[in-house]
Amino acid sequence: MILELKDYQLQATAKVTSDLRKASKQYGQDGEHGSVSLSAPTGAGKTVIAAAVIERILFGDPDTDAQGDPKAVFLWLTDDPALNEQTRKKLRDASGDRLSSSNLITLDDGFDQPEFDSGKVYFLNIQKVRSGANLITRREGRRRVTLWETINNTIKNNGAHYYLVIDEAHRGTGRRSGEDQTITQRLLNGSEAVRAAPIVLGITATPARFDAAIAAGSQDRVPRKWAVPVSAVRESGLIKDVLSISYQGETQDMETTLVRQAVASLRNIDTAWNAFTETEDEPPVRPALVFQIPTRAQPDAVGSLLDACLEEWPELAVRGAIAHALESHTAEQFGQHSINYVAPQDIQDHPAVRLILFKQALTTGWDCPRAEVMVSLQTANDATYIAQLIGRMVRSPLARRIESDETLNRVRLFLPHFDRTAVDSVKTRLESDDDTGVPTTIEVNSVDAARNPELPPEAFEAIDGLPSYVVPGPVHRSQVTRLHKLAALLVGDSLLPDAISVADAFLVAVIETERERLEADGSLTTRVTDIETITVEVMDLTFGEDTPTVSIETYGTDSGDLNRLFAAAKRRLRDGLAERYWGNRVQDGDDPYDAKTLTIALASDPAVVSTVEESAASRVRQWLDTHGNAISMLSEDKKARYAEVRAMARVPEEVLLGLPRCPISMSGDMDVPAYKLHLYSDSRGDYRCVLGTWEQHSLAIESERLGFVAWYRNPKGGQRSLRVPYESSSGYKPLYPDIVVLHRNGEGAVVPSIIDPHGHHLGDAGEKLRGLAAFAERHGESFARIIGVIRDTNNNYRLLDLKDSTIRGLLEGVNSKDAIEALFAQHGSAYE
Repeated sequence: MILELKDYQLQATAKVTSDLRKASKQYGQDGEHGSVSLSAPTGAGKTVIAAAVIERILFGDPDTDAQGDPKAVFLWLTDDPALNEQTRKKLRDASGDRLSSSNLITLDDGFDQPEFDSGKVYFLNIQKVRSGANLITRREGRRRVTLWETINNTIKNNGAHYYLVIDEAHRGTGRRSGEDQTITQRLLNGSEAVRAAPIVLGITATPARFDAAIAAGSQDRVPRKWAVPVSAVRESGLIKDVLSISYQGETQDMETTLVRQAVASLRNIDTAWNAFTETEDEPPVRPALVFQIPTRAQPDAVGSLLDACLEEWPELAVRGAIAHALESHTAEQFGQHSINYVAPQDIQDHPAVRLILFKQALTTGWDCPRAEVMVSLQTANDATYIAQLIGRMVRSPLARRIESDETLNRVRLFLPHFDRTAVDSVKTRLESDDDTGVPTTIEVNSVDAARNPELPPEAFEAIDGLPSYVVPGPVHRSQVTRLHKLAALLVGDSLLPDAISVADAFLVAVIETERERLEADGSLTTRVTDIETITVEVMDLTFGEDTPTVSIETYGTDSGDLNRLFAAAKRRLRDGLAERYWGNRVQDGDDPYDAKTLTIALASDPAVVSTVEESAASRVRQWLDTHGNAISMLSEDKKARYAEVRAMARVPEEVLLGLPRCPISMSGDMDVPAYKLHLYSDSRGDYRCVLGTWEQHSLAIESERLGFVAWYRNPKGGQRSLRVPYESSSGYKPLYPDIVVLHRNGEGAVVPSIIDPHGHHLGDAGEKLRGLAAFAERHGESFARIIGVIRDTNNNYRLLDLKDSTIRGLLEGVNSKDAIEALFAQHGSAYE
């Protein structure tokens, strides 16, 4: 893969690949049909995960002993040719030369083969196989076999290696009117013309319809499933943090006014992106506005609105700045404006286009991260289309969160013909688990909240620089690879010019120390001998005698087996370290064969590998600490690369909480409660947010305590969130305490406290309490109080002081709701 996958993408890749291999094995053994579903929220990078899966199936895994399957063939099915073409391009771009145009084949009328070729991915859209279509019609002198026959022959001769991939599976697997089978269902479950797919992979934002189709199918399939957590996608920064919706606030016509506001918003975003990319020396981002016009729009009326757009931002008059994606595919006249056509899938790659007119064509087959503003003239009856489109707009242009300007982490939607009821319908739809749900916070009329000028500077000083943690994902990254990545960054940024050679020498020295240890205890010689020789038992059976004779024969290990052992050594001593150690031994005079067997012997010892990994992690921490100040002075893009190195840790690593000096996003909806004395506020000193009942109670109690200064609503993700690691059965996870409060102590100093009301009925309540208690043990001196809060079965609020070492000891093994409540009752106190 050219692209470096996020942790959740790596985890999904490994699981889906493993499930597909299991399904392939079972079909080959006993004809058992299988299904695998990959579900992930919009913006998670499902196609990138699929590209990694296909690579591993075809060419083998880089991290395991699993071999590639050169006989594998994939049929990728969608209901949209534009989506097919975009997917084909994404696979090619993500993979590089492994998945190239030669093995990514679009099926068209010219295709005429008795079987699919192994090692290829074929793309098919359902329009190509509708009744009477050329691909499924044999004609004398024009087509020898139909596509159905191609599929049938492939399944007959290569079924265990044939995978049907259904993209956007929630759409194609539903029922049409009259209960007719869809084309997707025929390919999935079989029909008179085509055999059922042995193995199917469904890729979808929501798997319910796909799962239902599998359950209702004629084949008794074994389902295997993987769902990407929404929280992991949010944390990755791949999607925008906030969707801001502006809508009709009164009954009068405001179409032109909100269209102007949408263009003004685009202009302001363009200015912000220009300032950011110039300051950070980043590639330019050309934000775009998508303009949804009514299905029966009058050209002159649209022309008048375009006039208003040009008045608001004259730069849109530049040739090619306005385009359309309507069904005509030709130039269209709107008033005095002649507007050229651009295909939806090409918008992202046409930076000159800044405003795109469309009706419904952008809801599928379209991916344009730079589309950051949308205005829709549709009516409230078309809320479904609005929801579908927004799901395509939440991707971050630079594939990461912008920490220095939170306005660039926002998507804006303007709805002139929607009232509050209709907006609530869209909001509910987007927040639901329906097929267009998006993992983005939805705010109505977002506004900026700056650092609250009513608060004393000590309030910000007290919370800036508090301890927080980078919490590693579920995938264990190689610390050797991590060290090499950090070394390359330090060299590239001129912070440690010889970092790469220093890292290599350091790691080789660690292995040498381990060699000396194994030589000293005598175990190394035994290991080397075991590798150089193979012991075989030979049983001689003499006719007429009951007892066989068993003898031992010893052979030298064949070079082929030795090379396979060395390949395994390279996977254990990662990122070229095994080759580097072997090369050093040869350079120092060792025979190449002896150096190879020595390297294999050392790599086969788990203690050696563990020591190397731990040493690499230690050197990473040392370098990050030594060069931390210099790294903080780099551009945001470069700092983000170092943050990725931090995230590759195997255990949580401490960082400093950094509150932004730029404004943060906040709801401007007057129906949302407003609170005073938050660290960030609007010009009236208000911070608007929706607090849960427990949070409201906690804030009310804390604000009435003597010396109250300010409070901070801790967000769930991003650099400005305070993260506390806790350990679960599936690895480390981040806890985001709900509230940080600030009070003056008896000496007049402003001191923070963590207040975390958490539902103790939840399965992770005990784990989170223990994580917060461990955090209190390590960092209690930085806080006045660290308390957990519950509401018991009698509706009484109770607190537990997690800085108390006695209480920390009592938390061990406490998990159930009743046990937690009993602990709060016996060792806590009233929180009233």
